[in-house]
Order: sequence, then structure tokens, then C-alpha cells
Amino acid sequence: MSVDGMIETGIAGVKLFRATEAVPCVPAVYEPCVIAIVSGAKETVLDGKRYVYDNRAYMCCSMSMPVEAGTSAASAETPLYGVYIALDQRLMTQITIEMDAAGDNMHPVEDSARGIRLARWDDRFLESLLRLVQLGTKAPDVTVLDEFRLRELYYAILTGEAGQFARQTFAPGNAPEQRRDEDRHRCDRIRGGAGCGLC
Repeated sequence: MSVDGMIETGIAGVKLFRATEAVPCVPAVYEPCVIAIVSGAKETVLDGKRYVYDNRAYMCCSMSMPVEAGTSAASAETPLYGVYIALDQRLMTQITIEMDAAGDNMHPVEDSARGIRLARWDDRFLESLLRLVQLGTKAPDVTVLDEFRLRELYYAILTGEAGQFARQTFAPGNAPEQRRDEDRHRCDRIRGGAGCGLC
């Protein structure tokens, strides 16, 4: 990437972003997604709790949430580079059902009502993310393989440190849009006039 901002990869729901200047935390709405930082660090504030993540941990947001987001340390010398991956409810739920059917039982997660978790990068997540991003350079590959590569990455998320948290959210009958009314109203207000703080 040669300019700051977000760019499409050609894969639905997958974007790359860059910042070479500090971006203060501003109100934003996170939809269900994973944000993986390749270089630099990013911060998200939810209910007064500050989450800082970099190339050692990715952020998993399981439902639409009103947050504040930014990157206070980005500069030309230490740029922020990252990947935004939207989480498709249908596919996440389908994989969760298949995992349950295969005997990989889900365990309750404390404080599961709020929608953000940080998870350490593991080999499965790293390898599946790399394969997904590499798809974006060839249109025929994207057409044929994008859902398979997304499925692989989703499975890595569901088996990683944020896996039980995400599975509880995407389990049948517990759709992300069934969040608390107060969160829905706050999201609607923020969408009307706020920036995204580079995701």
C-alpha cells in the first residue's frame, strides 16, 4: 500500500489498511469482524476498557458494538498496517454447528455479553490469514477459492483463543444482531456522524 486509508482486496469483507500518522480514538461502530495488525499497534475502547493489540494478538468483535478506535503511535517511521476481515454470520454459524456435530463441544464463557476479545496469533491463524490475503492478487483464484479460504480462517478463529467466545455468539439462536437495545441505539447514532478510526 502506498497511501493511507483502507483498500478492498477483491475478497468480500476483507480490507487492508495503513496509517502513517497518529489517529486519535474517535467514536466508531464495529460490526462482527477480526482485525489483525501486521505492523504497529491499534487501540479500541469499549465501556471504558482499553484494548491494545499488535502483531502478537488480533481483535475479535462478535457483534455490532459502539466503541472508540484509533492508533496513537502511528508515524512515517512506525506505520500501522493491518487487515480487516468481516465475519459472515451464516458461515460462522455453519462452522460452529459442524464443530459441535463433530464432538468439539462448546464451553460457557464468562462475560460473554460484551463483544470484544483479544487472541494471540497462532500458526493456524497466521497461515490461513496469509493464504487468504494472497488470494486478492488473482481474480480467478478469488472467484473459485474465496469462501474456502474464509472458511479456513474462520475455523482458525473458532479454534483459537477467542474461539469459545465467538462460538457462543454465533451458535444457532444467538445471532449477533440480537444484542442489547441500548447498544443498537448507540450504534445507530454513531453511524450517523462518526468516522471509523481506521477500523
